[in-house]
Amino acid sequence: MGEKEDLFTYVFSIMDDALLAMIEDPSIHFESDDPHTRIDYIFRGALATIQARNSEDEMSDDDVIRFLQNRVSYLISDCPNKNQRLAYVSSGLPYLCARNLHRDLEAWKEAADEATTEGLDIERAVQLLEWIEEWARVYGAGVIEEWPKKAVFDDIRADWIGGVPASKLKGVMKDSMKICKDVYGYQLPWLIHAGSQLFAKEGHEAHSECLGVLAALVELGLPNMTAVNIFLSGVRSRAAACELADLDEEWKSGPGKVRRQLCDPGMISRIEPLLGNDTKCWLRLLKSDSAKEGFPIPEFQHFTLIKHGENLPDKIVVRKHNNSIFLCTPDGRQRVAVQYNPKWPFMHIANDLRFAFRFNGSAYQLETRDPRLRPDDDACIFNV
Repeated sequence: MGEKEDLFTYVFSIMDDALLAMIEDPSIHFESDDPHTRIDYIFRGALATIQARNSEDEMSDDDVIRFLQNRVSYLISDCPNKNQRLAYVSSGLPYLCARNLHRDLEAWKEAADEATTEGLDIERAVQLLEWIEEWARVYGAGVIEEWPKKAVFDDIRADWIGGVPASKLKGVMKDSMKICKDVYGYQLPWLIHAGSQLFAKEGHEAHSECLGVLAALVELGLPNMTAVNIFLSGVRSRAAACELADLDEEWKSGPGKVRRQLCDPGMISRIEPLLGNDTKCWLRLLKSDSAKEGFPIPEFQHFTLIKHGENLPDKIVVRKHNNSIFLCTPDGRQRVAVQYNPKWPFMHIANDLRFAFRFNGSAYQLETRDPRLRPDDDACIFNV
């Protein structure tokens, strides 16, 4: 193949991933389990075979099918164990990379041992990331198509995980931006997460958790999970997230809980004097957004519509028209006007598509996707 060897390898790797998924996908049911029959069934009417049939070239549609079947035969001979092939497909990685990862799992385990047992601080995270980069350069076929020079990685690796702003990273700007956006922002976390899942399947929970944390640190460019949670809570600045994480505070786990902490007036008054102006701006923005999201959902006692007798619609919604409030069916064909009553503050959810009332067999009950709502259990008659 000569000069085109790399091109052929790349094309075949893409083809192998698709073919392997087709013959091993458990959701695809065929009368025959024979993989060659599957390929014939899938591709016999495909565009490629139709074009071959109608072209003036010597290749026919049968030639296309035989070519694909021969490639499937190679894949099966390369990995005779069906369960192993299914594991490669389940990893989500390209076939060659998945095969290499399964083969070198023990080497991955050894590389992650220190970080797993001693804790994944920033120094160990950088060391483990460098090891994975070197492994991926040799064995991570298909994960990263074009590698920047290793010297550029060496310049920015520690600063990236340390939370240094991208504009201040060393190295050639074009290469460093490519690494941060593509390699660190997606491709390597994809590989690391696959390794984490594989460790979990093999029963190495501690190593799985270690790689899962590393994948998050690499993807976001942050030194620890506290900073990750702060960033995901809505503080979309790596520098601000690191500044907040460095405070002597007891941060809760999970972005949602951290967001509530950062919106707590007591915490805000305590930490604001310690923060820079940029981080203060992020806190104000977070509080403003949370205020918009924090719509107070009113509580409704259960009720029924006595004028309708037994012919009660299964679902009703609240609509407002010309300053009047109506309970009506979703299609609007049936409606009744209602007056203000503090027990049933319908005006607060009028024309809000997130809310409806569902008939539970004896009364109407507020239905919402918001888990904070806890309606009262007392059923009441609503006379309209």
